[in-house]
Amino acid sequence: MFRHAENGKIMCRLDARLEPDDWEMLQAMVSLVYNAGVTAGSEQRAAEIREALGISGTE
Repeated sequence: MFRHAENGKIMCRLDARLEPDDWEMLQAMVSLVYNAGVTAGSEQRAAEIREALGISGTE
């Protein structure tokens, strides 16, 4: 089940029988996308903090 990050409403429900290899591949893809979002968000937040402090990213 996938929920909207802000309002918590159900966006998608997965109801399928998968072979173990397919299930692992699906979990890896979701993890990859999630971690990419975390990394992008962290980098964006770090840039916002540097800007607020008046520090350029090249120093």
